[in-house]
Amino acid sequence: LFSLQCTVHSLELRPLVQASYAPLKITVNKNLDGVLSERRTETDLVFQGGTELIFSAEFATMRYGFGVAYRTPQKYEDEEFVPASVPFWGVVTFGNIRVDRFFSPYLAIRLGSIAPITSNGNWWERPYNFLINPGVGVIFPYSIGLEFNYEYCSMQKSFVDKELKFRVNSHRIGI
Repeated sequence: LFSLQCTVHSLELRPLVQASYAPLKITVNKNLDGVLSERRTETDLVFQGGTELIFSAEFATMRYGFGVAYRTPQKYEDEEFVPASVPFWGVVTFGNIRVDRFFSPYLAIRLGSIAPITSNGNWWERPYNFLINPGVGVIFPYSIGLEFNYEYCSMQKSFVDKELKFRVNSHRIGI
């Protein structure tokens, strides 16, 4: 019988609110029967709210966990490029969080996927949707954190019967 054990020193539940604001552009790649075209367009602000569950070992300066959130649609005025979605990710942070200091800096990396909230099945035919989100942050007294991050997100919408695919790529700086 093989057994694997670990002692969890701390468990954190971090609520989060994020605004992704710059650059306010996305790239829409269209592939119709092998013919590629690209369009860059502006978008409005994207907001996200969710939570992360973070674990740490007793003697490690690394924390790890996972998170889930709700994200508003990516649109410009009345034209919607990506529907509202639910991103979910794994997170690893590096830094010693100490409550006796005025601030504790850390680095974070999040890798995950993103699921659109829509009844349109074309978003689900080939769900190659992913996100990469590195960030740098600081924890202040009372466990209040502030983080600046960069996110690259890519979502695909495909119409198999028409051999048409759209891939929406966005990169943003968030706070």
